[in-house]
Amino acid sequence: TRVGNYLLNHPFMLPGLGGVIAGVTFGFVIAPMMV
Repeated sequence: TRVGNYLLNHPFMLPGLGGVIAGVTFGFVIAPMMV
């Protein structure tokens, strides 16, 4: 979509994606310790 292309081309896309990946990885590492 036009919005999708805008988001993919946005300069903040890479830092945002990195934050999401880091958050998910952090979650998977911490979750077993919390259980």
